Amino acid sequence: MIIEIEQTASNITQRFEVFCNGDLSFTGALGNASKFQSIRMRNNHNDVVILGKHVFSNWSNYIPFKHLLGWESITRIMRCRKNEQDWGRFIFSRHALLKSFYVITGSDCVGALHAYPITRGSFEYISIYLDGEQVALVERYLTVVNHKNRYKIYLLDDYARLGDLLSFFVLYYDNWNNSHRFHMSSGTTTIKAWTFSRYEMKYEQTWREEHFPDENFFGKTKLFKE
Repeated sequence: MIIEIEQTASNITQRFEVFCNGDLSFTGALGNASKFQSIRMRNNHNDVVILGKHVFSNWSNYIPFKHLLGWESITRIMRCRKNEQDWGRFIFSRHALLKSFYVITGSDCVGALHAYPITRGSFEYISIYLDGEQVALVERYLTVVNHKNRYKIYLLDDYARLGDLLSFFVLYYDNWNNSHRFHMSSGTTTIKAWTFSRYEMKYEQTWREEHFPDENFFGKTKLFKE
């Protein structure tokens, strides 16, 4: 399964469209003024509505450099509801120098998903693991127009049930890491970056090529099947 998420509005509003295998399946919106506002995502028929609300962690998790002492710091907590029913939760766990990941839990999966972000050159990658096995990869192209971000999720078909949860996670991730509110600039921004993480081994450079050999961030690699 391939999911593409395109930001359609930036600056005063933060809006997104979610395409599943090429078809528009959801629209989403971040809070207009703050990262601490709710996130919403709904399908075309408005019969599936997902709402995420920020929850403050215990005060001890905001102690500066706590994680450098070997104590886990849990922040950026978001509780998610789908059609008014408890559905999932996202947290950011920082537990040592250059050691952090996101934890995704939800009613659509058994166990916790771990998400490991890393940036290499022109792309940002988020490797998604379940029980030690990589089940998905998120790509973001660092070159953007008018601060509108684009993401692509490669999700193994055996885990297609996680598509909605991972799409909503990408909106949550963008909210904390890549959204630009009330910016005064426009045009194309090109960035190359290289981040450091002690979880660097979680990014398998050949994973996408092995599981999605005919696809990359920009589309099909072959016009015709051999």
